[in-house]
Amino acid sequence: MYNLAKWGLPENRDCGFGTILRGGDAMRRDLMDILACPVCKGKLDLKVEEENEREIVKGSLYCGKCDEVYPIDDGIPNLLPPAMRKAQG
Repeated sequence: MYNLAKWGLPENRDCGFGTILRGGDAMRRDLMDILACPVCKGKLDLKVEEENEREIVKGSLYCGKCDEVYPIDDGIPNLLPPAMRKAQG
């Protein structure tokens, strides 16, 4: 279990990507310390297109190792692997 209190999250919270970002949590810069590429676990680079005082509203996460881009829309990063995003529609 990770020390999630460091990021302002309850200590007993599951550390899976989707769980961290659900329940009112938004994509914030400090989450970059714990997010990784869902395919290769590589480092993700953040590109911000729109940000407010609380969250990154629009942008993307880029994995240089996989050459994949994961979009951030309405403050929610879509970290589904590429094949699952395509199937999603």
